[in-house]
Amino acid sequence: MDTPSDPKLSSTYLLDPRSQVTELTGVSELVQRIERWCKGTDRLDVAAVTGLGGTGKSRLVTEVLHRLTTTPGNERPWSAGFLADHPSHTEYQILAASSYPLLLAVDLAETRLPQIRDLMTALADFHDGAAVRVLLLARGHGSWWPALRRHLRTRDVGPRQHAFALTPDNALEGHTAEDIYVAAKVAFARRIRLLQQAGHGDDTWPDRIVADAPRLYGEGIEHAAPQPVIYHHIAALADVLAHANPEFALNDHPMEVLLANEVEYVRRIAEARLPEGIIDDELLRTLVAAQFLAGVRTAQQGRAAVRASFDAYHSGYGITAPPDARQLAAFDDVLTAAYPATDGAHWGAVGEPLAAAWLAEVEAESGEEFIEAFLQHDALATEQRHQTPQHRRPHSPGPARPRRRRPPSRRRRPGTPPTTRGADRYRRTRRRPRPPVAHQSRGCRRRPCCRSRRRPAHLRVGQQPHR
Repeated sequence: MDTPSDPKLSSTYLLDPRSQVTELTGVSELVQRIERWCKGTDRLDVAAVTGLGGTGKSRLVTEVLHRLTTTPGNERPWSAGFLADHPSHTEYQILAASSYPLLLAVDLAETRLPQIRDLMTALADFHDGAAVRVLLLARGHGSWWPALRRHLRTRDVGPRQHAFALTPDNALEGHTAEDIYVAAKVAFARRIRLLQQAGHGDDTWPDRIVADAPRLYGEGIEHAAPQPVIYHHIAALADVLAHANPEFALNDHPMEVLLANEVEYVRRIAEARLPEGIIDDELLRTLVAAQFLAGVRTAQQGRAAVRASFDAYHSGYGITAPPDARQLAAFDDVLTAAYPATDGAHWGAVGEPLAAAWLAEVEAESGEEFIEAFLQHDALATEQRHQTPQHRRPHSPGPARPRRRRPPSRRRRPGTPPTTRGADRYRRTRRRPRPPVAHQSRGCRRRPCCRSRRRPAHLRVGQQPHR
């Protein structure tokens, strides 16, 4: 099973549906339908839950898992959880012999069809226990669901007739965008205060995080067009974080605020584990992007990914001295501590929806060269290269854009002192051309609504700018 991540003061944790920071809104009828399906008479059944990224599929299923495993009264409680991407043991027939009813959720199901077929085959062939239900979460039916149903029919697996669709309007049933934004601000502020009391964060955080923080990114949200609930949560979290750290308020887009907080989180871990004077913000961000791209099952693959990202970061300088084993191990330790694995792997990765925006920044700052240089590195195992295009395909609400204050020319030249917070930046002597920035990627200042320093309110809640 894939276990929830440990609490931490990072944007990834705060937005993770399994952290259950925000309340589930507007889908009570759908939750009840899935519960009734789970408690049906069939011993083994499978169903799909589909919806666009950010509409709340994972949060919905997390709520169902919670309800089934905390059944009041004399009802028999369920065992439930998310199936790990790469479980350490694949003897799925053990699950078929469970003495308790079992609900398995499979995220990004359309990218994990071989694993799903193996799972369902084992459950069908060895099923002699209590009822088993499998929920497949995907962004659409496409062709994968009909094809999988035909395959399951040959294995005599359940009715296979159920499919639950989740739309952006579902979360708004009985609620306005304003309601969701305000409730999310309260929830995020409460959870951040609890994390501070538990010792997370540092002395740069204020003593009091308030839920009534000024509206910088949620301004005008009551007039926003209908959109997935994740957009309102991102705006709410950005306002709470920007109030706690005024430096974050200099960013134009709420996603940039979340990324700035994530960088601070990684830096705090690096400062606790790396020798003084070698912390390089740009290198750390490159390492985190590589961690997401490659995925790591073993310590050996971890060292390979760190070496490949180190070389990709310094590509273009000619021959450079390779890092020693201790340096590689120190970087590996930072990544493992920042994003520990929840499924038995060597490490995890930065979560959605930050992953796409983070990767887009690193790629833009490298002159669109990082991904190619990293994935073609000889140190990577074949499966680390091949899982990237589909299986780790991220979703990012809103346009991903490079940082305004981190142009590609500011990457450190090998042999120069590393950059730290407040230190001078060292420019490269050979500059890569800056990638062209599309008109929609930031305020254009050629039209009246874009002439202010901050993006106008109607563009801060996920809507696309004019083209």
